[in-house]
Amino acid sequence: MVGSMGMAAPAGPGVALARPGRHAVVLDGDGSFAMNSGALLMIAGHNPDLVHVVCDNGVHESTGGQRPVRIAGPAGMALAAGYAAAYTVASAEELAAVEAEPGVTSLLHITCASRGAHAGKRVEWTPQQLVARFRTAAAA
Repeated sequence: MVGSMGMAAPAGPGVALARPGRHAVVLDGDGSFAMNSGALLMIAGHNPDLVHVVCDNGVHESTGGQRPVRIAGPAGMALAAGYAAAYTVASAEELAAVEAEPGVTSLLHITCASRGAHAGKRVEWTPQQLVARFRTAAAA
């Protein structure tokens, strides 16, 4: 979902449900999560085999380092929406201790440091190219 901030989570259940028997992972940033937190209810309602990862570095790093709206407890929000499990981790040791259940919808909130460097070039692919890349990857 490069270039579509806030839209990874809403697309996740479609990917998971289109590929039964395969585990899906949604990678979200804290700012993206805040932009579309309403998707939590839709995701929980479909209960796909999906892990929703929220990397929380405290900045909109890809758009210039602005501070995002702070969301209190993404893991708690996910549980309240109906996710089967949710975890918050702040270290590699805590991450290694997480034992996610396969076949259920869960959220993993990872607090991490920002890169501290410029995010790089903007997205150069057209929407059509992004769709083609996604279709190729999804077919693998």
